[in-house]
Amino acid sequence: MTSRSALALAAGSGYIDWAAHANSSRWDFAAGLVASGLGMGFIWIPVFSTATRDLPARLAGVASGVINTIQEMGGVLATAVVGAFLQNRLALALHDQALAASGQLPEQFRAAFVNGFSNAAHTGFEVGAGQTGANVQTGAAAPGQVQAVAHYVFTHAFVDAMHPTLVLPIVAIVLAAGAVAFVRAPRQPALAIHEDEAAVA
Repeated sequence: MTSRSALALAAGSGYIDWAAHANSSRWDFAAGLVASGLGMGFIWIPVFSTATRDLPARLAGVASGVINTIQEMGGVLATAVVGAFLQNRLALALHDQALAASGQLPEQFRAAFVNGFSNAAHTGFEVGAGQTGANVQTGAAAPGQVQAVAHYVFTHAFVDAMHPTLVLPIVAIVLAAGAVAFVRAPRQPALAIHEDEAAVA
């Protein structure tokens, strides 16, 4: 893995974080996605090559399996950590946004509206295309104004939670790019042949 590939991935991710707004379209993220994709595309082959370059050929299969296992475990662990952090930030952002936006609603809807979003982290809510967040507002049929404010609260809260959450993997990628400087150089060919012959003997 070259440090430039990792830095390209970090820069692309940083651009996505910077471009993310509640009214952003998919095209606003195009440059960041391209940079991230190119960076990611040049990372894994050098990682596998560096990890197996000094091993005897008879151990290549075992080494590849170990690397794949570590890669999968790292992906699961990173997803769990980032997901937990996002959930925590989203719960706080939902409450803050609902509290700030509740002043736009009639008095009779405000308390239930804020409580619905405050408890969303425990009771759950639907996320996806076409969802408005109406299922966490009052528990009853609500006027269009409440639905519009609920949609505003969710979209802005998600973006507010997304910004600090993306910083976590970006920092990890930058640290990985710095760690590349400590990757040792490949062995001298003569030494490698001697060690392989000794291992066979």
